Amino acid sequence: MTLPSSKQPLRSQYQRIEHYYATGDESVLSFDDEEVNKRWLTAHDLLFKIKSTRQVAKMLVARFQISLRVAYLDINCARELFAFTTLTRRAALAKVQQMAEEVYEKALVAGDLKTADSVIGRLVKAFQLDKPEKDILNPDDFRPIIYATYDPKDLKVGAVKGDLRKRTQAYLENKAKAKEEDIDFEEVEKPTDG
Repeated sequence: MTLPSSKQPLRSQYQRIEHYYATGDESVLSFDDEEVNKRWLTAHDLLFKIKSTRQVAKMLVARFQISLRVAYLDINCARELFAFTTLTRRAALAKVQQMAEEVYEKALVAGDLKTADSVIGRLVKAFQLDKPEKDILNPDDFRPIIYATYDPKDLKVGAVKGDLRKRTQAYLENKAKAKEEDIDFEEVEKPTDG
């Protein structure tokens, strides 16, 4: 956790409460900050006892007369501030990576290449590096369906009455004539102040 320098103001409520826990300086907390801190501590305690986030949120709503949205925000802030409550996936992967790096270094120092190789393999599986990324779109997955036919029955659309080519040609000719015609209009004179 990096604390802002003493010259920087603690702008957000989260920053002020985090600063309070890091330094013990109660002077940074306003009355509202203290109330929010109580809610976060309560959420933290309830998350240890009750695994259901929904139940914890409902209990916060009942106890502090806050909206359900604010209760969920409080739960998320409590999880972030008191990170040891429940490990998020990202935090768990970071911990696994740190432990694996330590084992890998010890294996290399001991000359145990089999263990070092095993650590790399397990990291690849933990971070799912052996699978393609789901967030990146693969253009091969999106192939347009192209129908190369002129038969309306194949396209499952109703039959077109008359010759489509003649109708299209007539439409284009009419459109071209409309552009060529000079449109008459009356000139509008500006009213004069008089």
